[in-house]
Amino acid sequence: MKKFLLIASIALFFASCATTNDLVIYREYSVRNTEPKQSPIIIAPLLAELQVLTDCSIRETINYDDFTVRSSNIREIENYKKMAIYTVAAKYNADTMVGALVNVDTTTKGKLTITVTGYPARYAKFRTMEEKDTWITNFDKVGKKSEKQSIKVDGLVNVSK
Repeated sequence: MKKFLLIASIALFFASCATTNDLVIYREYSVRNTEPKQSPIIIAPLLAELQVLTDCSIRETINYDDFTVRSSNIREIENYKKMAIYTVAAKYNADTMVGALVNVDTTTKGKLTITVTGYPARYAKFRTMEEKDTWITNFDKVGKKSEKQSIKVDGLVNVSK
């Protein structure tokens, strides 16, 4: 019985000395975005100009040595691309990158490397959208004139197909 208690106490001692590796590297990124359908308030469209901060494009490479690319986590690369754009913009005290090109590479050991090329820019001259600005709504996401028609009703503009 004494032998059993001795072995049990030694086993408990070694079990308590074992370290657990529950260290987690966590990053989270968010955007300031409110859609009219998400909120009970009415949001007036807002326009702003982009002030490009440099005449020449900049090129920055960021190495993420803490991330090893595997087939099981390849979807996470999209978040790292956003993080790289944010990091480069922040380095130049900018709000965004105009014409950003993002190149993703891995080293032979699977470490992630992201290169961002573009023009750092800040938002400037904010103003509420006016009736004269409704031409903007006639363009689709790729900048081509869409088939939308503007209909003026009591001084308001309603955009419909």
